[in-house]
Amino acid sequence: MSDLVGPSPALSRARLLTVVWLVSAVLSVVLLPLVGVAREPSVLFRTTGLAGVGLLFSTQLLVMWSAVTPWASVSTHHRAQTLFVLAAILSVPSVAPVAVEEWATWAWLGASVLGTAPLLWRWPTVAMVAVATTSTSLAVALVFDGDVLTYGAVTLGIGAGLATINWAPFWMWELLVRADATRQAGARAAAALERNRFGRDVHDVLGHALTVIALKAELAARTAASDPVSSARESEEVRALAETTLGRLRSSLALGREVDLRAELAAMERVLAAAAVRCDLAVQPIEVSPQVAGALSMLLKEATTNVLRHSDAQWCRVELGQEADRVQLSVTNDRPLTTRAATGSGLVGLRARLGAVGGDLSVHHDDGSFRISATVPAGHG
Repeated sequence: MSDLVGPSPALSRARLLTVVWLVSAVLSVVLLPLVGVAREPSVLFRTTGLAGVGLLFSTQLLVMWSAVTPWASVSTHHRAQTLFVLAAILSVPSVAPVAVEEWATWAWLGASVLGTAPLLWRWPTVAMVAVATTSTSLAVALVFDGDVLTYGAVTLGIGAGLATINWAPFWMWELLVRADATRQAGARAAAALERNRFGRDVHDVLGHALTVIALKAELAARTAASDPVSSARESEEVRALAETTLGRLRSSLALGREVDLRAELAAMERVLAAAAVRCDLAVQPIEVSPQVAGALSMLLKEATTNVLRHSDAQWCRVELGQEADRVQLSVTNDRPLTTRAATGSGLVGLRARLGAVGGDLSVHHDDGSFRISATVPAGHG
């Protein structure tokens, strides 16, 4: 999943919760080797033990960050894993001799290594790590006259429990990442379908007309010398056809008819639905000029962009109606935008576009919602 972009606001909060859970679980186990460090009478062993525990915990924090950051590069993940493995290996000579007879110091550190393994590797590899850490713990106990049973039970028992505790939030985090990636892919697919639909509409308007214009222009050029009257007639037909085609194209781009504005609303609903955002439409039949319809269409596009890119909204409500000669359009969603989006250039450009047709824009946001609304004269020419 290294090709993913950064997280949405909702995913960022889930990521923070996952990190807090993982760090809390591992920290509770990593603190226990420090009990052995504190009981060690030798200054040298206390120093090496403290260094070994600190180095391993630092690399654990690094691999935890890597595990919940799937959009980081593959090389970043590999470097974090390599540093963690090296720190685990170096912890054996630095921590193993510490307070062996009084406290299973390295056994607790081995349990921490085993508990972190599910964040990095699949379960077959985790099983191999369990065998390696437990064997190392037993060897430390044998070499330094520690309690073999205690060392083995702490490393394997506590390590397996910690692995299960760490795997649960990490598994849920992976599900959230995949769901968010699916949501983004659906929104991109819906937007691509709309672009294709618009392209087909433009092709329908221009394709046949341009072909006829080209043929008539060629005929006018061929008969210019031999039959000036016919050539002039063909040229006039070319001009008239080009003018008609340009009018049709402007009409399509302006979305001047009610059915086109409704199609734009339906397209917005499809795009938001593909992104798992419920969209409620409250639309009254209205008659507006092409310029006004174009400005309202721009508001719908800006609102859709804001909902998808700058908030984590779950629902959106669009209201379109007309009172006397004024048309009102509002879009409300259940999450406030980021400060940058709420004051960005998109809203500035939209306000200028609405002002050009005699309309005005208002924005209201608080802790629970964001609302953007416009009021324009229906018949502005």
